[in-house]
Amino acid sequence: MEHLNRPSPPDKNDILDAFKKTISDPKDYEDVLGFLKTIKKGVSLDDYDLDDLREKIDKIRKVVPPVISVPKKFIAEIKQKGYIESHPTWTGHKMLCATVGRSPYNHNNEERLFFIVKPHIPIEPRFTGKDRLFKGVVIIEKDRLDLNNDLQQLN
Repeated sequence: MEHLNRPSPPDKNDILDAFKKTISDPKDYEDVLGFLKTIKKGVSLDDYDLDDLREKIDKIRKVVPPVISVPKKFIAEIKQKGYIESHPTWTGHKMLCATVGRSPYNHNNEERLFFIVKPHIPIEPRFTGKDRLFKGVVIIEKDRLDLNNDLQQLN
């Protein structure tokens, strides 16, 4: 399946259009479509087995890859270093996150650059909030992503 390459980040309609073109089995399409609708309200481990959730994320990722969004104020530093690295969260844990199956993070519509996470980079679903729900945010299983080998800039 080919990745969706666009000058701007994919939104839900882009994802659905890409799936229509690439998934030949109607059952797979309906399964993924139902999952995409579920992501918006959040997916609990009470509703999905973790391995099943990973499989659904992989299906989405084959069509529309995970996207990292970076505020433009950090781009010069990132380009100078040649990589994006994990950073501490408010809980003190270092992590690097992306979105998959939903629109990329864009806090207050600030100017941001968007990067596709290439297929060889491992990801895991991130469960957040008091109910520990998956809402399309994935953790990058690597502390540092090289701009040339691990990422592709979208805009």
